[in-house]
Amino acid sequence: MKNNNILGMVALLWIMVMSMNHVVGQTYQIPTSGTTNVTGCSGIVQDPGGSGDYSNSCNGYLVITSDQTGCMPHISGSYNTESSFDYLYVYDGTTTSGTQLAYCTGTGTVDVTSTTGSLMLYFHSDGSVVRSGFDLNLTCSGGCGCGGPVVTYSTSSGHILVNWNAATGVTHYFIEYGPHGFTPGNGTRTRVTGTSYNISGLTDGMQYDVYVWFDCGDDNQLTNEVGTMISATPNNIFFVPSSGNNSVTACNGILYDHAGPDGNYNNSCSGYTIIYPDEPTCVVHLEGSYNTESCCDHIYVYDGAGTGGTLLGQFQGTGTINVSSTTGPLTVQFTSDGSVVYSGFSLQFSCRGSCSCGGSPYGVTVVQGNTGVLVSWDAGLDPDVHNFIIEYGLSGFTPGTGTTVMTSDTSYELIGLTTLATYDIYIYYDCGGDNVITDETATIITFCVPDAVACIDFSDWSNPAITCTYGTFDNPYATVGVVDNGYASVESRHTINYINETDPRTNDELQTIPPCELYSVRLGNWNTNYEAESISYDFNVDTNNADILLLKYAAVLENPGHSTEEQPRFDFEILDQNGNQIDPTCGYASFIPGGPGMGDWHTTGSLMWKDWTNVGFDVSAYHGQTIRVRLTTYDCDQGGHFGYAYFTLGCKKRTIVAETCGEMLSNTYTAPAGFAYQWYYEDQPGNIICTDQSCSVTVGSGHQNLHCHVSFIGNPSCGFDLMTSLTARYPLASFAPERDGCTWSFMMNNNSAVSDDGETPNDFFEPCESAHWDFGDGTTSDEYNPSHEFPGPGTYVITLISGLSQDACLDTTTFTVDLMGNYPVITGNPYYDAICKGDGTTLIASGGNTYRWYVGNELISENASVYVEPEQTTTYTLVSVGADNCEVTIEHELTVNPTSDSYLTDSICQGENYTLHGFSLPPQLSAGTFSPQIVLRNQYGCDSTVHLTLTVKPLPNTSLGRPFNHCFEDFGDAALLVPEANCDTYLWSSGATTQGISVSEEGTYSVTASKNGCENHGEITIYNVCPFNIYLPNCITPTNVDGINDVFKLPTTKDIAEFAIHIYDRFGKLVFSSTDPNFSWDGNINGKIMSNATYTYRIDLTTTGAEKRVIKGILTVL
Repeated sequence: MKNNNILGMVALLWIMVMSMNHVVGQTYQIPTSGTTNVTGCSGIVQDPGGSGDYSNSCNGYLVITSDQTGCMPHISGSYNTESSFDYLYVYDGTTTSGTQLAYCTGTGTVDVTSTTGSLMLYFHSDGSVVRSGFDLNLTCSGGCGCGGPVVTYSTSSGHILVNWNAATGVTHYFIEYGPHGFTPGNGTRTRVTGTSYNISGLTDGMQYDVYVWFDCGDDNQLTNEVGTMISATPNNIFFVPSSGNNSVTACNGILYDHAGPDGNYNNSCSGYTIIYPDEPTCVVHLEGSYNTESCCDHIYVYDGAGTGGTLLGQFQGTGTINVSSTTGPLTVQFTSDGSVVYSGFSLQFSCRGSCSCGGSPYGVTVVQGNTGVLVSWDAGLDPDVHNFIIEYGLSGFTPGTGTTVMTSDTSYELIGLTTLATYDIYIYYDCGGDNVITDETATIITFCVPDAVACIDFSDWSNPAITCTYGTFDNPYATVGVVDNGYASVESRHTINYINETDPRTNDELQTIPPCELYSVRLGNWNTNYEAESISYDFNVDTNNADILLLKYAAVLENPGHSTEEQPRFDFEILDQNGNQIDPTCGYASFIPGGPGMGDWHTTGSLMWKDWTNVGFDVSAYHGQTIRVRLTTYDCDQGGHFGYAYFTLGCKKRTIVAETCGEMLSNTYTAPAGFAYQWYYEDQPGNIICTDQSCSVTVGSGHQNLHCHVSFIGNPSCGFDLMTSLTARYPLASFAPERDGCTWSFMMNNNSAVSDDGETPNDFFEPCESAHWDFGDGTTSDEYNPSHEFPGPGTYVITLISGLSQDACLDTTTFTVDLMGNYPVITGNPYYDAICKGDGTTLIASGGNTYRWYVGNELISENASVYVEPEQTTTYTLVSVGADNCEVTIEHELTVNPTSDSYLTDSICQGENYTLHGFSLPPQLSAGTFSPQIVLRNQYGCDSTVHLTLTVKPLPNTSLGRPFNHCFEDFGDAALLVPEANCDTYLWSSGATTQGISVSEEGTYSVTASKNGCENHGEITIYNVCPFNIYLPNCITPTNVDGINDVFKLPTTKDIAEFAIHIYDRFGKLVFSSTDPNFSWDGNINGKIMSNATYTYRIDLTTTGAEKRVIKGILTVL
């Protein structure tokens, strides 16, 4: 439940980082046109587009002049413009007539410094494509100062371990500390040479301010140096007393029961602690776990100061606590009875409210990940914090100018960092959830990116190239074996340090892992009794990759003052595989207390210890050989004093690295680390101009070449010369891939070199400093001269980007590797991967010189093609010699998919479609039994034949005949009858269910009959049509008016649509006519009725049924 590791968490630290004498950076923007003049030494220089893309047709100038006497403006950063059309020029001075320091177009980086005190930047864009442009960092260098350090720290009981970044040209540092709020100059100040300092003798729980400065002038005084301050509290831990009460004012810490993190509490406890927030708008939040006697030992948490506040919770047994105050402070009370005791509680407290959202992230770790640097942290204490902000940049960058990412996870992998470069990483809670850093507090981690590709894996004891021995002073090699009980054990004689801690025997001033390394080996221990031990590494020297063996070591040796031969010591040797020293003069070093070269060792009592130091050994003479690197530690020969060492091993190229590339006025050149140096011009070999690892010289001063004699530390007779040209430096990328036999592996053979003009290598054939590979198959590498195995046949475009000066200058080249053209392939005719059972196909091979086809061990053909007709899925093996004379074996599986036959019996009614079982048949118009075969495609595209026996059942005969006329008045009802007898059902439109029906009126009648499951329909229309008959009298008696036959007229006008009547005398003369069916004639002709007269008549009419009738007759008038 109690975790000691939590004591080191950044979450327990109240962090405040501030810079003094530091001008807040501004933003300077190049105008779209015209000239802008500014003064400053800190800020961001942007293209005319600012934070967005720049526009077309820009032609603007920006003149930057230092605002501090003696300072030189310096700009650095990356740019992204349209290559060759949009560009940035940087000139030294205030006009374009000054020296051109940089020409930037496309993508890349710029890093230049004025020598006059001013810089002119000219930006031009054409009228087409636009890009994001640039955000360049503006700083000043020179006599004005050397910047401020980036500081990180950790705490333990009574200690604050402070770490900071190194600065070029700075060899000493000031550190001053005192109680929180003290005035610099009134604290405890010391001057150191390393980049870390362990402050001891501090009071736990007390807050301290710590200031760190670079001693820029190396003059042992502070003038205008920039300082960095941090505030930290050693072991911010507190305890609830067993009786009485106490209080604490803080916003970070751990509260334990009175026994602390390791022990069990006592019986009969009754005490409490009041926790006050150290900011007035905050409230205290408490969370953690507990383990007490469940019945009788209790934790009470009250809101406010004292036990009179609201009880927020009572806890006993085992569980977790998560409560917050509403008033500001919290009170934690603990009581125990007189029986069983347990481990108690560990409660972490923090502050919430408007003051913050939980402080800065805690539990921060930075490790080398799979493809980058993995940063992890614990989730925020505030449940409303769901997002986090990370900002990072090269060590010393100004927050707000780095690369910023947002994430909702509690880890993030930073990709694309430069190997062996140091970065500052800021992690924030995104308190407002707005992806913006406002008042959030950062946790700051400084991390040096290690070289992920180790030429010697010195940490794997199972590696057959590693041999460990142990014995005594007289024979350290007596017994082969590893004695490793963990790095914390005094019994371990060969062990790995994976956690960067401090060595307590050096007053915690020595780190157990050097900067920029993931781990170290400790050889030996702090036991005595004549112990001695060794580790040997067998190493194949390949100068294409590295020709310097770099030993980083730190030694801890007691100095009893014995004779040199009897002293504890640490030896380094280069041996052949038989254990013989290859070069006793230049391949051997021994570090003995009181011996030569021990002047810069630290002394603690009788102990001498050496801080981490680089020592290099030139192994270029052993190219192609396997050498053995052996390290040995010895206690003293009298048995009473110990000696042990920490070390790492690495490899480097024997090259000079230039700080600046391209055209330049001056440059700083750096030789490999771990040696002594003598720099001189080729034409003045007797004039030593520098003795440091780096040397700054003027370019174009009349000297053409610069030499550096690199010699073994402590033995100047062992060394070698390096040379470089004092001209422009451009990378020239070049490589020649070479295939390893018939494998898919290639050695890249990187021939990239430094060029004076970007077109041809210079006279020294200096290699480039960095290489970035993209192999075209999804994998990359930053090895300088890697080998690579491709996944298989194909065409791969390999891209190499070679760089100088930390990739400030880059050159790119590509090479296409065609592993497909030399590789036989199999195709098919007509099918390749699959066929249907019963079919065959021809497998066709191409791209080879010879072919052999096998099924199992049986050779079936030696032709380029082979016809196969397998019954089942079969694997065919092709053995072919390709165009590159490499024999390859290709296995090809030909899948045989099944066909199928199915048999169905079914029935439908006459005239229906058959639509079952996934297929359909057209309407079957004839009754009877049919046997069609239907060929379908199964899921594999193969034939699936359906054999169908189909019975087509006849429909019942429901024909009712054609429509007809019927005179219901004359003939009564009409009879309708379905011709098909014995149907299962009948249903008439009238509702009747019999075979026949009688109808009494005209209309349309339908019937549905069902027989054997088949239905049929019939329909008929009946018209009520009667014959048209008119009965007319043949005589009338108009003179005898008695109401009977008095006049000649129609007895009815029903169903008459059109009508005409004509009456004639016996001479054929028309005597009467009418078109009115309702006519009436009494024989009157011109007013007289002729008795006993005879007449003829004609009637023409059309009935409403469109029937035309002509009626003729004779009429007598009596």
